Amino acid sequence: MDDPGSLIRTYPVPVAEKLTVEAMVEHFDLAVFDHLGQMVLGVKDLPRKSSIDFGRIAAGLYILQFTRDGSVVTRKIIRL
Repeated sequence: MDDPGSLIRTYPVPVAEKLTVEAMVEHFDLAVFDHLGQMVLGVKDLPRKSSIDFGRIAAGLYILQFTRDGSVVTRKIIRL
């Protein structure tokens, strides 16, 4: 992948309950980390379009880490 970051879209930003993830590839993993670096959510083998439930996660700033075939893409997200 030349630019793995361009292959993944996340919305809405900020997120209240559900985060939509759209990717140009299938079968990627997602890990969500809080501001202390602790993983609060992990999802394996996501399809191209997914809805991730943030309803049980406290408000704050989170890091999304997408991985596939050794490539890693990170994004910041705010949970309202």
